[in-house]
Amino acid sequence: MLVWQVWIGLAAVLFFPVLLVLVNVMKNRRISGELRWDKLYMRAVVDDEEHWNLGWRLEDLAKQTLNQRARMAVLLETLKNTPLPDLKHSGVFSIPKAAKAAAAWVGGGGGGTGDGAPRGAEGEEEGGGVSRAVSFSKVFAEEENLNRVVAISCATRPNVYVQVGMHPMVASAEAGCKVYSAATSLDPHALFEKIELGEGRFALRAFSNRRFLRVVPPPPTTGWSDWTVWALEVGAPEVGLPEVFQMRDGMVYSEVMHGYLSCSGAGAEAEVKGFVGEYLWQNEESYQLIFDQVSHEAVERARLLRDVSRAVNYRQQREADEYIEAAERDAERRNNRKRITIAVCIPMTSRGTLMNSPYDSPVWTHAFSTFLSSTDFGHPRFRFHWYFGFDAGDPIYDAAGAAAHLHKQFGKLAIEEFRRQGLTANDVEHRWRDGSLRLKAKHYLGMEHAPSYVVSALMQDAYDDGCDYLYQINDDTLINTPGWAEVFTSALRDNPLGRNVGVTGPADTNNRRILTHAFVHRTHIDIFGRFFPLSFKNWWSDDWISNVYGREHTLRDHAVTITHDVRSQKEDAPNRYDVDTSAERSLLKELKIGWSGAPPREFGFERDVM
Repeated sequence: MLVWQVWIGLAAVLFFPVLLVLVNVMKNRRISGELRWDKLYMRAVVDDEEHWNLGWRLEDLAKQTLNQRARMAVLLETLKNTPLPDLKHSGVFSIPKAAKAAAAWVGGGGGGTGDGAPRGAEGEEEGGGVSRAVSFSKVFAEEENLNRVVAISCATRPNVYVQVGMHPMVASAEAGCKVYSAATSLDPHALFEKIELGEGRFALRAFSNRRFLRVVPPPPTTGWSDWTVWALEVGAPEVGLPEVFQMRDGMVYSEVMHGYLSCSGAGAEAEVKGFVGEYLWQNEESYQLIFDQVSHEAVERARLLRDVSRAVNYRQQREADEYIEAAERDAERRNNRKRITIAVCIPMTSRGTLMNSPYDSPVWTHAFSTFLSSTDFGHPRFRFHWYFGFDAGDPIYDAAGAAAHLHKQFGKLAIEEFRRQGLTANDVEHRWRDGSLRLKAKHYLGMEHAPSYVVSALMQDAYDDGCDYLYQINDDTLINTPGWAEVFTSALRDNPLGRNVGVTGPADTNNRRILTHAFVHRTHIDIFGRFFPLSFKNWWSDDWISNVYGREHTLRDHAVTITHDVRSQKEDAPNRYDVDTSAERSLLKELKIGWSGAPPREFGFERDVM
């Protein structure tokens, strides 16, 4: 009996650890399987902006495509029969882009995925305990309902509403179309449609562009400490799992994120973010979001503002198309001349320098000498016309005989470089006669301490002389990269927006934030009327031209560099003029004028201008 008890005891001692190990292995296997699918889903969401990288959502794509085309057919019919006000005419206003897109869908063009299937619409999906029992396909084509338009505010930020973008006019490259607590009035960008989906779920559609809010996880390279912070963005055309929310005790909960939205942060703008954790921080006031229904009057006002903006954009798009066609025809005619003329415009002053004569100017040791060494004159494709501008009464540049000295030094250095590059005497004479290099020096009245005014005046002179491209540099600029003319002209000529529209230029080794040296086609003057707005005498003009074309059409080439030697020939301070600090207040105003008052308003700026 004792022997059997011993054997049973030994078996129990051996069996239970093995059983525990097996149970633990099975548990870990189940957890690993769940984590694997979670990771696959996260990759599907993170890696592709259309949420279809892996196709993990398992919908019937063929059926979904047919449903989408049917919905778009209804939408197309609605667009055809829905008039909108035109500011110029009282007739019917239409949206050609939307109608064209809808017609493409109905005709079988597809969209949203590489295989013609749209992103997340119908079907059911299970994962992480989430059941897709509600069909969201009807949401996209739903008409606006005045009774479900809401304004969202944070309990920690009273009288401040959630809005699309950090600023009502423009979103930075970093901000994109994220959502911020920043609005102080109920304008279109601060209104949202709360669309009930059933079972306590809802979606939020931005009133301004009819795109849905969605939670976006951090990139895969994010450290573990930041993995819990998700972004809230506007951009989804339809409702999928990342666009579904619930209200739980005054907090907005996301099923795919397994967490809540929060208005953390202080200052004028606070980004609305998502934080993972279903049971954390629930008592924190920053997680309490307040939904207020907006009055019909406020909604109608916002709708009017939005529709007027659409009408203006449509008319400007039409004008822009006509303008681009004319510009392309003009550019084609000019290119047929084979030789391209580039105006190099430099504002100059001897004020605050150590100069004793025009020969002491930094333009000879810096801008002009490095230009010569960076240019191939053996096979000239370009003509370079230089324009020097200075104040009337400048003690050195505008002194008697100064103009002759400037032209003499210009020709001397140019001929020396021609010979250094191996040109024969006949070649040198031919280059000089055919206008490969020319100089105009001119004084201007009433432009003291206003180099930006001088630049604009020089550019206008170059424009009137028929120059094709306009390049703004300084007398103390060092040109570091050869072949820059071909790089800049190609960038503007090949801009997919439109031939020769936009701005390019080199990277300044002392200031990579903005374009300190701008290169444009003559169409820039056609668009804006002058090179720089009158609001800028000296500072802030570079900021304006670095932003007015938007991110996609500001074509700075970081491989081409210059160095601005701000202390060359100067007595003490790097500036030779009194800085007009008040112009900073005009920057946003002038950018708005540039965005909304000039033909290129709709040159593909939808991601730049909200």
